[in-house]
Amino acid sequence: TYVSIAREILQNPQLDENWIEEIGTEGKDADSLICSKFDETYPVTRYFKDTIMSINVKGYEKKQARRLIPQLWEYKCFQNNKNEVMLRKINECLADSPESRFVVFTRFVEREAVAIGKFLEENGFSAYMDDGNREKTYKIVTGENNYELDKYKGHDNLPTVLILTYQIAEQGVNLPGYNYVINYHVSAFPSALEQRFGRIDRMGKKGSMFPEINMCFLIAEDWDTNTWNFYCAMSVYLRNLITYLPSKNTILSEEIVKKYISQKANVEKYIEKIKDLLEKQINLIIEYFVEKNNTDRDPELDVECKCDRDLYEFFDENAIEMDCDLLTKDPEKAVKDFKREIIGRLKEYEEAFDNGQLSNEKVLEIIRTLGDKVFYQTNGELHTIDAIEECGKIISNNPKFREYKDNFAQSIKLPLIAKKYTGRFNGYFENCFLKNEFNSIFPEEGYRHILEPLLDTDTEISSEDKELLLDNAKDVVQTLPFFKMCLLYREIIQSREGNLRGGRTSFDYNPFQSAFCWLYRMVRQSDIHLGLSDEFFNMYFGEKDEPVEWRDRNYDRHPGRSVYVNSAKYYKLVWTEENILQIPNWCKLAYHYTESVRTWDNRSLFAFYYFTSKGNIRKYSYDIPYINKNTKYVADRWATGIIRELYGLY
Repeated sequence: TYVSIAREILQNPQLDENWIEEIGTEGKDADSLICSKFDETYPVTRYFKDTIMSINVKGYEKKQARRLIPQLWEYKCFQNNKNEVMLRKINECLADSPESRFVVFTRFVEREAVAIGKFLEENGFSAYMDDGNREKTYKIVTGENNYELDKYKGHDNLPTVLILTYQIAEQGVNLPGYNYVINYHVSAFPSALEQRFGRIDRMGKKGSMFPEINMCFLIAEDWDTNTWNFYCAMSVYLRNLITYLPSKNTILSEEIVKKYISQKANVEKYIEKIKDLLEKQINLIIEYFVEKNNTDRDPELDVECKCDRDLYEFFDENAIEMDCDLLTKDPEKAVKDFKREIIGRLKEYEEAFDNGQLSNEKVLEIIRTLGDKVFYQTNGELHTIDAIEECGKIISNNPKFREYKDNFAQSIKLPLIAKKYTGRFNGYFENCFLKNEFNSIFPEEGYRHILEPLLDTDTEISSEDKELLLDNAKDVVQTLPFFKMCLLYREIIQSREGNLRGGRTSFDYNPFQSAFCWLYRMVRQSDIHLGLSDEFFNMYFGEKDEPVEWRDRNYDRHPGRSVYVNSAKYYKLVWTEENILQIPNWCKLAYHYTESVRTWDNRSLFAFYYFTSKGNIRKYSYDIPYINKNTKYVADRWATGIIRELYGLY
């Protein structure tokens, strides 16, 4: 998508191609992707959550938490009071709203994340223990475990302050229970800052709990790398980003823009400071890269750079490295290249800052009332657009979209209606299975007459919806959890043939028990047990230890446990007290999926599972009861078929 957009944008000869470098969509067909075209005179928004909801949900009202104007939390470098300022601001927010929760983005684990946690603990916060008993808590997430953040994706029982290194949480993390993003480390790239804010600006945000969400920047009054990065991000936003793509405002406010306009002297002073430090401390930088490149070191250990912190953070933040291979061959050239890259990056930022000043007055004029909108530029003019009021209406009023939406709504109407009755329908078929009533599970005349009385009890269903369900009764039934289980069992039971025919099993291998055991494992391992009811699941797939004959234990052991489930009883033919031959439901289900499958010698798969190619009964089948033509049994077509296959009686 980016490639296609860039290709369209770069047809404009006034735009500089340097802003876009190596982007691609490997493995995708760009022509088949939605939004593969871009028209700068007809802006759309990349912030599509509200747009999509507004055009697809009837009566939709924006449920996102309203974005507050960004805040600056300023500290003094020479007093080293960054943590003190952050703590004071957090406590002020908690005093005003005790439910507030804070996500702090840091750059380093030990020197920032761990240090912040220690500072908070020294000032009234407790380490988060997941017990909900402490009022003010903190949690440090370092990224050692890929699933560390999963437990904080809800709304309840959260640490008050969640401290993250930005590398592990800038994208793809959903933290809707938090209403403050604190940029302890500030990136020089507005897209990164926007991504951070997106972690708490989620579709699932509880608007009643947090009607406002906040973006806070910790920067120094007397300038450091954070301050530099913040104003660079503003320059990139004003000069580049909104010129090319509509972009949500996450960093601009009237106060911030006014401060930005007045920072020209500080920018020049900072640039000169970096240049001066670069000349004076180049030997410390060389020492750092040589030590870092030492292959004998543990790659997990940090290498400390002894140069000035602002200088280190500048080249580290911008991923500028010294070529250590060249350093050994031609140290003068390696140092020269390193310096040239830093000076070039400083010049880029200086130019970006200068050019960004051009539209500041217009920015101020717009942001006073529209600071929460999406900004974009055309022909040098700054404009705003709203995702719902404008983008949503533009799309929803398009005839092609209305046609698409109608067709799409029609295609999903059946599954949406059927979903309301899944529990009712599924419960009916589970109950039929428990009662061994296979005529209702696999009716020859179809499922319409089965579902109709189940729907007659619902007085709220419209006649149109009811008829739609009945006309598609077979398709609806096949999506039920019970039938998903049946289809899974069909795949398993039919795959057992290869084990017998290939001679890969012993003579007493029981494919019926093996199939049930595999089904047992797969149902238990599925996240929601296929959606089966608790009663049905516990009946056949629950944890239980039953007496199992020794010859059956190969098939019936619980995965990873020393207990057994007696699946043999689900297939075994037995006499009831009324002297009627009882054929269990699992035996009938096995027959249902094997009687029509023919083996190499033209027998049914069911018969093949019971008899050898010579007609001898298999060892595990020795205990099938003796019957004659006068034997009584429930004469449904499954029982009749099984009697015919096993005893040759018709």
